[in-house]
Amino acid sequence: MIRFPECNAAGAQSVELPLLNRYRRFSSGDMREICKHTNDVFTPSMPVIEVEDGRSEVDFIHNQVNFAHTSLHFIGYHCDDSAVFVDLPAEQHHLMLQFSWSGVAELGQDGAMHRVPQGHFLLIRPGSRMVGRLLPGYQSVVARINCAALELTLARHLGRRPTDMIHFEQFPVSIDGEGNAIASLIFSICANLESSAPLMGRSPVSLEMENMLNSLILFSLPNQYSAELESGATPVPYYVRRVETFIRENAREPLEFADLVAAAGTSTRTLHEGFRRFRNTTPMAYLRNIRLELARADLQKDGAGSVTKVALDCGFSHLSKFSLDYQRRFGERPSETLNRNISALPIV
Repeated sequence: MIRFPECNAAGAQSVELPLLNRYRRFSSGDMREICKHTNDVFTPSMPVIEVEDGRSEVDFIHNQVNFAHTSLHFIGYHCDDSAVFVDLPAEQHHLMLQFSWSGVAELGQDGAMHRVPQGHFLLIRPGSRMVGRLLPGYQSVVARINCAALELTLARHLGRRPTDMIHFEQFPVSIDGEGNAIASLIFSICANLESSAPLMGRSPVSLEMENMLNSLILFSLPNQYSAELESGATPVPYYVRRVETFIRENAREPLEFADLVAAAGTSTRTLHEGFRRFRNTTPMAYLRNIRLELARADLQKDGAGSVTKVALDCGFSHLSKFSLDYQRRFGERPSETLNRNISALPIV
């Protein structure tokens, strides 16, 4: 299990060394120096980084480890009395996985804002300007991935050159869910690098590690090549695909497990085993996730109505469980998604 900084009853974090503390790259309390350093490392032009209240002091640190095509970063602003605004110009050649190591960030790209709490990460796409509001106490771990290396890994799995750039779905990913394998590898690398016998930094071990990380990103995070990757990696039984199609076409209906078994044309045990082996989930959990995605899309539409209406329309009958599952999946309550959509509507 990944161990995050703990908080006491007042919300203050326990005192711990930052990740990758042996690999300090930069530290400063001068905002101009911080902006210049961020520009040198991450952005093609000068970013905007400001303290919200205009007066609080910042103790910025940046730890960094470089591999052949990947780099890992720990970034902390240590500004406990104010939020920090960041506006980072688009970078074309890397995608970034930004983990909330402690605290909460509100991150936006391509016109959509996401709340990313501790234990979640957001994928920042290449070519996307990133704006954010980092709440007091926020620290992040960033994995910076070279796009060309990622596409080479994709080509090896597909057995051909990809025809388009990889486009990943945009939502906060929980490290207890889809992002578990990615997060486990990244934080294991960090732990090994800080041990008395760091092997992860040595070639060819580091090259194998980068290939593994790229593969986990491709297979774990939904993208336009996901179906082809899955079918090429392991032949998925027809009855699993049949149930997946049935669920997507009927998710808003009051489905029960017996309906899924009937659609599969197999026994209960065979259906359960098929989803466990080939999808690492259960048929009903797959149905729940499809319904959650439908609910999120509905909540983001104009005229969505109430959270209750959206939940019922998407097949949820237990509203409190819906709210809990939604928050675990997307890192925010359904009402927060709805209210953000309402606040973005033009005033007539």
